[in-house]
Amino acid sequence: MSRCASENARKVRRSACQGPPVSRASRAAVTTSGKPVAGIQSGAAIAELRRLSGLTWDQLARLFSVSRRALHFWASGKPMMPTNEEHLQRLLSVLRKIDRGSASANRRELLAAREDSAIALDLLQERQYDAVVSLISTTTAVTRISTPKLAPQALALRTPPPPEKLIDALQDRIHQDLGTVRIAKSVRVKRDG
Repeated sequence: MSRCASENARKVRRSACQGPPVSRASRAAVTTSGKPVAGIQSGAAIAELRRLSGLTWDQLARLFSVSRRALHFWASGKPMMPTNEEHLQRLLSVLRKIDRGSASANRRELLAAREDSAIALDLLQERQYDAVVSLISTTTAVTRISTPKLAPQALALRTPPPPEKLIDALQDRIHQDLGTVRIAKSVRVKRDG
């Protein structure tokens, strides 16, 4: 048997033992408990996590026990390990429950030391999500006010004119009553001295 034929036979045996190939996208869509990850892409989720928590890139990287560089890669759309993606979704869920209405207030709650010297940020790093929710009571949580939707007539009045109409717009001077325009000249000033 030739060398190429033996390598192909090894690949066939190896693939038979491993089962059907699994794509990276389908691996990332399932959590470690086997449940599908519901939610948004990792980059948008990290941006929301940062916006809600008010934490720095270093603090967020510490939550995942990774470098700041890895966190930036994930924020730019690079794939995450399923365990980190599950951790990200759970962090977002906890932050939505304890939301105080502003990033600075949320940050203050996450970094505040309690009577038993527990810090919510450390508990989140240890993946103790329920402990954080019970530690920070949800009774004083602020609900974010959503802006009301505009009526179709008001929305139509606020939309800018289409580019086709703007092409025919006049390109005249705004102040026509000033008369002739003089070009500015530089003047040399003699100083005494």
